[in-house]
Amino acid sequence: MAATPDFSYIGKIENGLLANRPSLESVYEGAWVWRFANGFTRRANSLQSLDRDDDAGFEKRLDIHWQRSRQRGIEPVFRVTPLTPPKVIEFLLGEGFERQGNTRVMGLDSCVIGDAVQQVNMQDLAIVAHRVSDPLWQKQILVLENIGEKDADTFIQMLEKLPQSAVGLSLVQRDGGVIGAAYASCHNGIGSVFALEVVSGQRGKGFGRLLMNYMHEWLKDKGARQLALQVVVENSVALRLYQSFGYEEKYRYYYLVGKK
Repeated sequence: MAATPDFSYIGKIENGLLANRPSLESVYEGAWVWRFANGFTRRANSLQSLDRDDDAGFEKRLDIHWQRSRQRGIEPVFRVTPLTPPKVIEFLLGEGFERQGNTRVMGLDSCVIGDAVQQVNMQDLAIVAHRVSDPLWQKQILVLENIGEKDADTFIQMLEKLPQSAVGLSLVQRDGGVIGAAYASCHNGIGSVFALEVVSGQRGKGFGRLLMNYMHEWLKDKGARQLALQVVVENSVALRLYQSFGYEEKYRYYYLVGKK
């Protein structure tokens, strides 16, 4: 028999991730949250529930949120986590919403963080910490994340809505070339790592682990008691990296997508 999900734990993680990966606009209605970010990423342009029992009047509430989505030019999307009321899932499937995506949410207690980094020659490398509002770092992460001109302004606005303590990292070679980047943020004791990227020609050399170790220590210093990150199910390389640090899958989420 499958274990009963820890809804309290999931709620804390979800609230932390909402703050650590902000949208441009959020509308809270009961325990539901509608988010908008000019259509950039499903997660930042969807509706979700933070309470499995909050299903009173859900059909009318869905209509109101979908009208808001259509007015902004985005498709109706419900992000389904273990906190989504079952009646809402059943109703949306009956309305022809299509299930898409499958993402793991991985968690780790910050007090059991281990050192999973292999030996890396740092003689010609440096990890540089930036404010996430630093235009230099923003340009670096845009390139490494392969974010095009269409979405660049939105992504930068999202970064600038992060908690003030958020940090952006660059892994820089002696000649000034940037071979890796990431950012970390902490909200109410929930620490998150996002956008961990290493250039294709430098992967498999321990640089991702190097950045992860740095971010773990930074998050512990900022008071993180729990760490959480997201990885799509198909990304086996990233999954192995996170598991090597002790991260375990806590729950999954997917999307129910309607017509625009």
